[in-house]
Amino acid sequence: MEQTELITHLYKALLENQSLIDPPPELHVTAEQLAQNPDVDLMLRDLISLACSLLDVHTPDVDLMVTNLNAKYPNPTSFWRLLLTEVIGILAPDKRPRSDAVLLDQGKHILQQLNGYIADRNAVITACEKKIKDAHFPVDAHALLLNYINMACHHPEQAWEILTTTPAYFSPIITTDDNGKTIMSANKGKQWNAELAQFLKNLTV
Repeated sequence: MEQTELITHLYKALLENQSLIDPPPELHVTAEQLAQNPDVDLMLRDLISLACSLLDVHTPDVDLMVTNLNAKYPNPTSFWRLLLTEVIGILAPDKRPRSDAVLLDQGKHILQQLNGYIADRNAVITACEKKIKDAHFPVDAHALLLNYINMACHHPEQAWEILTTTPAYFSPIITTDDNGKTIMSANKGKQWNAELAQFLKNLTV
């Protein structure tokens, strides 16, 4: 697979998952531009900038990036490890991190992993969001799930603990209407928060 095609696919994956990053990265190519004739150099700069940010380096020091990658994203099948591994490989093919249990020697493997992750994540969000809405919980279910996943990427155990005890941390219980009028007391909001926590703890998809 040509490098241009790989960069394009990696950038597409980044666009579809940028909501998982807080604060969101500054990207200079839109989805519409990506479907036409995108600036490959600009996309690569964005990917390198993101990699430096996620791996806590000020400049693309490949050796330090690899060290931090192994420390921050040890799971060989995690989305960010897969993406960052390929960015590092573009910068320095001879220093591209190896991944146990996952074949990433050819470009098609990384794309299959990324596309599979995106599809699975979106399916889970859609299914969970529908169940929360069907249960009539007064909360922005989509925001709650995205914020939870964002934290879970880096701190899975802490995120799960919060989700199943105080889910309103990820998206507040809605206690006012569109005009700012109070429609629910603070005590009732706390009750909804506790009920939502129990609901999410037992939720299956």
